[in-house]
Amino acid sequence: MAHFANGYEGDTVSLGYILQAQSHEDVFIPGVTENPNISVSVNGEVAYLYLPADASIGSGTVGGQVTFVSKGVSTVTIPMLSCKTISDVIPHANFMTVAADVVNARWVQQTEKLQDEINLAGLTVLKAGATATANTTALTSANIYETILTDIKEFKTNATNKSLKLKPTGMIVGAAGEAALLNSPQFLRSTIVGDEAVKNGVIGSIAGVPVISSVELDALGADYIIVNCLGIGIPTNVNSAKQFDATPVGYIDGTGLAAEVGYGTYVKANFAYYHKGA
Repeated sequence: MAHFANGYEGDTVSLGYILQAQSHEDVFIPGVTENPNISVSVNGEVAYLYLPADASIGSGTVGGQVTFVSKGVSTVTIPMLSCKTISDVIPHANFMTVAADVVNARWVQQTEKLQDEINLAGLTVLKAGATATANTTALTSANIYETILTDIKEFKTNATNKSLKLKPTGMIVGAAGEAALLNSPQFLRSTIVGDEAVKNGVIGSIAGVPVISSVELDALGADYIIVNCLGIGIPTNVNSAKQFDATPVGYIDGTGLAAEVGYGTYVKANFAYYHKGA
């Protein structure tokens, strides 16, 4: 997921923990399930990505006139006005009787939960904006591999995607689908993305497409979602993060934690297909 800190206000220690913990479970990985070229405005209130247009290839006679049609790319703006917040106080008595790194541990715990909620918000928008596959086969470990290949074919041969030569760059699979895949003999656990990415949620690959696991997907009404990363943007922006003396808010010598992380969501329908078994 694309993380920014534009307009950040607060201490660098807190920011470091937030940015580190925001990647503890990557569902939206740049270049796999999210556009890798997202940019953000100066104050972080809006992000931008660019979608390709159809190619401008014509036919003619050598030396003849070339007819021009303006196409280029289209700019998509992603408002980042929604946010998730952290508001926590560690009482002085608690702080004095536990390990000295309790504040850092609390930052990590809070930020991981915050990122889980942003991931869920992104997955909800992704599922709502995706196109349902024509294939509604109920998944089992015996048929899941073949079913996914059928859906990849549908993705590639969609008229719009075919004209763009659009291919899947990633797939997000729910808990039930993951269990079926791990019991499928055709599923490749080894991936080209390395062990570090596997720890962050990539569990393998199918036909060269990295597969990312998400326990949230089943409840949203999808077994899996096949995507091309260019049409998806779920950027986040750390607007502020402060660690402060909580005495003014009634906790004498306590330690307060406060943060605001903005986020935005964008999905282009033909860049994402979801499968739901009957």
